[in-house]
Amino acid sequence: MTDAIGDRKVVFRALGGEDVEEIFDVRGATRENAISRERLAAMGITPASVAEHLAAGTTRGWVCSSGSRIVGFCIGESATGEVLVLAVLPEFEGRGIGKALLSLAVDWLRSFEPARVWLGASPDPGTRSHGFYRSLGWRSAGEKDAHVDEVLVLPSPGE
Repeated sequence: MTDAIGDRKVVFRALGGEDVEEIFDVRGATRENAISRERLAAMGITPASVAEHLAAGTTRGWVCSSGSRIVGFCIGESATGEVLVLAVLPEFEGRGIGKALLSLAVDWLRSFEPARVWLGASPDPGTRSHGFYRSLGWRSAGEKDAHVDEVLVLPSPGE
């Protein structure tokens, strides 16, 4: 899917194995929740592990690119219904890219009819993510995930 965001043309497409290295760069360059490759590796998240999960089909992701550069991505896990990560470069924030990527992941996750579609996010109301997810209908589940983030769930349509 191609779209015009501001004065830049962007393309949304499935995340491929060839994109894995670049998404790690994007993840490390986000504004409020940047995570370095080293910290991700300590959590067991490496380019090799991401590529393995993508190849196995247990996770699926989407990227948004502007020119030849990936500017955002989102990955979900079918077995748990979890949105694992949503990241957009700071200079592309506020243009609908995160919302579009998240929508692609949620639609895919819902095709598996999980008990819930969920994600972990900062409980701090001062963060951009706090307001972003809530503005899209995500609600607190009253629990914390393994990283001590607040678990947010997205109600099914009609709830």
